[in-house]
Amino acid sequence: ISRGYGDSCEVMTIILKLEEVTEQNRHTVEGKAYALPLMSRTGFRVPPALCLGIDLYRKYVESSGLRGYILMGLYLYSSLSHSFEDLRQL
Repeated sequence: ISRGYGDSCEVMTIILKLEEVTEQNRHTVEGKAYALPLMSRTGFRVPPALCLGIDLYRKYVESSGLRGYILMGLYLYSSLSHSFEDLRQL
């Protein structure tokens, strides 16, 4: 799914199928979403999946309030040496 925005001709990619991720659009997804199709093309078994574009992910994290929880979890984990199990209880 793609849509244009503003008066720009630039297109923001929102969601890509794994097989649609290429070197040319690598900048629209993060590392794991780029690595999975490469693994599939070299013979590893990778289930069908969709990749959220970076812009969509950032908008979701901001609008849902999730960013604050992520930052709080990272702070607690780094400063108080909590385990991931402790963080899941928050």
